[in-house]
Amino acid sequence: MGYIMGDSAVYLADNAYYIMFHTYAPGIGWVRIGDKDYHDHVCGMVRSEDTVHKIKVPAHVLDEVGAYTINFRKIIDRCPYFPKSEEEVESRDYTFRSPKGREKTNLYLLGDVHDRHQPGVDVGSYFGDDLDILVLLGDTSENGTRDGAMDAQRIAADITRGEVATLYVHGNHEARGRFSTELRHYVGVGDVFHYTFHTDNIYGIVLDAGEDKFDQSREYGGLAVFDEYRREQIAFLDEVIAKGEYKNYEHVLVFLHIPLIQKRNEPMKDIYYEWIKRLNHIAPEVMLCAHEHVVQFIEPGSDFFGMKQEYPVVAVSVHEGEWVDDMRCRLLDLAGMAMTVTKDKLDFVVTDMEHKERERYSIDLTGRNP
Repeated sequence: MGYIMGDSAVYLADNAYYIMFHTYAPGIGWVRIGDKDYHDHVCGMVRSEDTVHKIKVPAHVLDEVGAYTINFRKIIDRCPYFPKSEEEVESRDYTFRSPKGREKTNLYLLGDVHDRHQPGVDVGSYFGDDLDILVLLGDTSENGTRDGAMDAQRIAADITRGEVATLYVHGNHEARGRFSTELRHYVGVGDVFHYTFHTDNIYGIVLDAGEDKFDQSREYGGLAVFDEYRREQIAFLDEVIAKGEYKNYEHVLVFLHIPLIQKRNEPMKDIYYEWIKRLNHIAPEVMLCAHEHVVQFIEPGSDFFGMKQEYPVVAVSVHEGEWVDDMRCRLLDLAGMAMTVTKDKLDFVVTDMEHKERERYSIDLTGRNP
């Protein structure tokens, strides 16, 4: 048996891909694209003490080459001089299908899996080989344990097999637990959970609301200062507007785990007003959310404590369960949403673990993208 555990996953964030894989033993992991190696390092020091490997590569390089190789060598002893390692290098080759250069783009929106690994994989596999981007739309795991923190990667790998891109959106449940502050190491994002990305025709804005109640809620035990983090994202949106790059793309999409429609958001409404003002200026075609555990399609003009959101909001996930006892909950239903982006239309269909199709929605873009 080799050391590499399952498949890799390729996360898209900013202008980079983060290629991630797990191993059964600690050691060094790296990626080769063409004739160049990319390393998992910190300020030039190669990581060797972990079984989680995360390698950042330039997006345009992987898009152009369309293939990569993950590599691993077990480290026996990282002593100060002449570290000891096994000679053998384990490698796996992957093809990669860039989301660029497509007349239509298929995204699968998978939210609120809550540690239900196999049901989540079943739901997210709806498109099969026609998938272009998998979106983990928050609350993928609970993160009470290291294994839970790693499960988002495993779900992405099992669905995409390392061949297509994944987007990671931070949920409120992932802001809790022992490993919440370490989560960035376990998923494919940079230093923060809010970022932009683009294909050749889609500009995406990923936001992070953190928790769904005010920071002083007793259940957070004084460990939440999300208002400060949300204000940082006001500046982030100002920077997006100042750069104006989104104007160069046919489609502008916003991803946020918690839709700005809940009464419990009222204590944070002044900050969210500032978000909405800026999003109204950017004028995305849709905001894609989860969190509610029921599908909702909200037309443009929805009211948020007196402020209008001038773009449609779609809550994409279904998660229904029943408590067996104080510790166990039986899953009754899990569903996500398949989304297809074409020049003149956004099509949505809710699908379940058996790939049965439910509600359908569409947004007509005729005239918006000349």
